[in-house]
Amino acid sequence: MKTLYTAAFIMITVLFALPLAAGGEDIMTCARLHYDNGEYYNAVTETMRYRFLYPDGKYVPAGMLLAGKAYFRGDNYSRSMELLDDCALRYGKTPEGEEALFVGAMARLKQGSPLFALSNFSKYMDVYGDSLYTEKVIFNRCYGAALLNDFEGSLQLVREYREKYPRGEYLEQAGMLEGDVVGEMNRPLKSPLGAVMGSMLVPGFGHFYTGNYRTGFFTLMTNAVFISLIVHGIMTGNIFQWMFFGFVELNFYQYSIIGAMRSVYEYNSRDDFQRRLRMKVSVDF
Repeated sequence: MKTLYTAAFIMITVLFALPLAAGGEDIMTCARLHYDNGEYYNAVTETMRYRFLYPDGKYVPAGMLLAGKAYFRGDNYSRSMELLDDCALRYGKTPEGEEALFVGAMARLKQGSPLFALSNFSKYMDVYGDSLYTEKVIFNRCYGAALLNDFEGSLQLVREYREKYPRGEYLEQAGMLEGDVVGEMNRPLKSPLGAVMGSMLVPGFGHFYTGNYRTGFFTLMTNAVFISLIVHGIMTGNIFQWMFFGFVELNFYQYSIIGAMRSVYEYNSRDDFQRRLRMKVSVDF
């Protein structure tokens, strides 16, 4: 029994001694391999192990940065932002701290928080000026403004990017973004009042008005059937029939008006435009 305890003690000692002897580099190498393979949980675990063994180690900033990226890729957005912000705050004078500030801004932009992303971009420019990620920051500010529906501001930022980087890496994307923004600005919006008034006269008009022809046709035909049943009940003296279908038709008629308002709201909404923009935001980490 004593021999078994001794063997276990030796094994535990070896497991802890190996990474200590190597200075923790093997742990970080393992963490990066896990991250590159898409094993984000394992990558986070390795960075936590490193910080436990080396609370003041030289790879702590790199570990925090890698863990922040891994959490983001693993869909733990809030924890990702905590680590990236902490890394940028505590190690702002290191390359990892600079990258953490930029990565945090891009993650916020991708997740649909353009206001906070622009705040991070502004902080980056104030702290680092013309540095490693400056071109990416200046370009992605264009996306941030567009996602805030500040279309004029976005176009102005695109022009500023072109002036500063006439041969920039993102000129093509800037042109595509400019086209998307101009197209959204010029997209004709539908009138809610027109949709409601039209639907009061012709059920389903609001859906036809916004190009939702299938729903419009269904609404029109449904109301037509109920109205014909009401008329038939009146002509045949069937009080129950015309009262029953009159009540049903009243509800469908009200629904057609409410549906017209909702259809116009969805048509005029910028949500689809913003989703398409977020899909184009490149998060290359």
